[in-house]
Amino acid sequence: MEFELSPQTPAGERFVKLAEEHAPFIAERADEHDRKASFPFEAFDAFHESGLLRATVPEELGGLGVTSMRDLAIGLGRLARGDGSVAFGLNNHLATTWTIARVWREGEVAGIGAPAPASLLARIARGAMVMACVSEPGTDPRHPMAEVRRVPGGWELTGRKSFAPLTPAASLVFVLCR
Repeated sequence: MEFELSPQTPAGERFVKLAEEHAPFIAERADEHDRKASFPFEAFDAFHESGLLRATVPEELGGLGVTSMRDLAIGLGRLARGDGSVAFGLNNHLATTWTIARVWREGEVAGIGAPAPASLLARIARGAMVMACVSEPGTDPRHPMAEVRRVPGGWELTGRKSFAPLTPAASLVFVLCR
């Protein structure tokens, strides 16, 4: 008996279909990127063109409107059939965007508005790619050692993040710090 998870929402169905369409394209290039230790820019360019990068942006802000983590996981799993590394990197972007969208929706429901998240989501809908740097040696996300402090003329960030999978292509970077 074969069993495969299916998306549960219309937005999830669109996302999974797009992920399945991209999987063969990224699979063709996976070995070469692994051998050369190169970043798959062409995959992320294709994701931008198809709307995959906007999957977790709310529809009313220009995205696909995926809110279900189950649907997100299913689509990323289908994409990973082509290249697990690419799916892993895309997850960093989509999970971060999903979180921003959740903050925006909660602000809207509470009637307080959320202009900063709305602005970020609009930028993502137009093509910005987000990367979140949260991990660092010797601590956990609730106790970051990286520190930002005001210095003459601006801010200084010190610390050492150990994991930043989208560095070559990200246009927005979020750093967990104190």
